[in-house]
Amino acid sequence: MGVYISSALTLSAAAALTADFAKIGYQKITGTITASTETAGFPASAANNELTGTYWKPTAMPATWEIDAGAAESVDYIGIAAHTFGTDNTSVAIEYYDGAAWQVIDDINPGDNAPIMFIFTQRNEARYRLNLTGPTVPRVGVVFVGKHLEMQRGMYVGHSPITLSRKTFVRNNISEAGQFLGRSIVRTGSGTSYQWDNLTSTWYRENFDPFVVHAQTKPFFIAWKPVTYSNEVGYVWLPEGRDIMPSNSGTLDYMSVSMDVEGLAHD
Repeated sequence: MGVYISSALTLSAAAALTADFAKIGYQKITGTITASTETAGFPASAANNELTGTYWKPTAMPATWEIDAGAAESVDYIGIAAHTFGTDNTSVAIEYYDGAAWQVIDDINPGDNAPIMFIFTQRNEARYRLNLTGPTVPRVGVVFVGKHLEMQRGMYVGHSPITLSRKTFVRNNISEAGQFLGRSIVRTGSGTSYQWDNLTSTWYRENFDPFVVHAQTKPFFIAWKPVTYSNEVGYVWLPEGRDIMPSNSGTLDYMSVSMDVEGLAHD
């Protein structure tokens, strides 16, 4: 479905001005992973990596998936990808343990299988979980729990949303006489680019460059304009040979940066 900004999210006046700036979810806390049940071959641990081809699948509903960091960790987003919540009509609640009971941060029914980012007021707890309810057992491939990166500037013209930027690899079937006999889809995906200008060099080095290091080898969640276009969230990675490199811009101490990405299909 997209970005779910918790109804309990509280923003300062300054934060409200940047609420629609891109949010990037790449940082993850580490901890012990458990689940209420696991289908053979679909362990809870499978949702604790970046791979979209392995899954956790419970044996019965309702079901829970939990990460216990062992000590309080700051968390303000949870990302979920490669799931079947839409297909299986699954409702998902994200929760934290306050030492006495589980407390709900947000509870939604996504309605589709697209990547999800929950964004909420920062919590400092040791245990977080997904609580799933519904008529059919779903599967979940990727869960990120951590702190998101909010970009210093907004994005405006020239961006093609990831959900509308389909990449389809096909094979055309043509007869010897040149007649069109059909077309086969080999694989599908999505792809787009993001660009930000007038980033202060200090902010880039302290905040964005650690993300660049992560993106060299691992995927991430991104919502380019989370308030205005809450449905347009990607779980994406860099194409081969496309490193992220900034450039100095103008006479002031600013930088511009762009990145190309590929991701899961959104249809």
